[in-house]
Amino acid sequence: MLVFPAFPQALCYGIPPLFLIVGIVTLLNQVRFGRRAVAAIGEVIDLHYKSRTYHPVVRFQYMDEERGEEEVVFESSYGSRPPSNQVGNRVPVLYDPEYPKHAQINTFGARWFLPCVCIFAGIVASFVFVILPLFLVLPPPR
Repeated sequence: MLVFPAFPQALCYGIPPLFLIVGIVTLLNQVRFGRRAVAAIGEVIDLHYKSRTYHPVVRFQYMDEERGEEEVVFESSYGSRPPSNQVGNRVPVLYDPEYPKHAQINTFGARWFLPCVCIFAGIVASFVFVILPLFLVLPPPR
């Protein structure tokens, strides 16, 4: 019979729910954001290199009821290497009409990559750390 030490066992049981919680929370945040967001077209004006990835800096215009047309510049939190956009590219943007600086590029990678990866990792970790060891630890049926 396999016996796991207490700390690694607790860690193994803690990893899958952690991934699943992060994935589900980010998924729900994206769904809520998508429901209230307004679409616009932006232009990539720069690429910032940080954390070994390129993050596009995007400029777009929106209509403010009091001040008329306003311009917003934001740096995408989603980075990639090689860069997924080049300076001058036009990109779809979603922004919160109450807080236009709260904007993001409207692509699958920028919006859904993190929730999908976390949920998938949580499912795989559940299988590897919880379900699979149960079959290895349980005695065979008589």
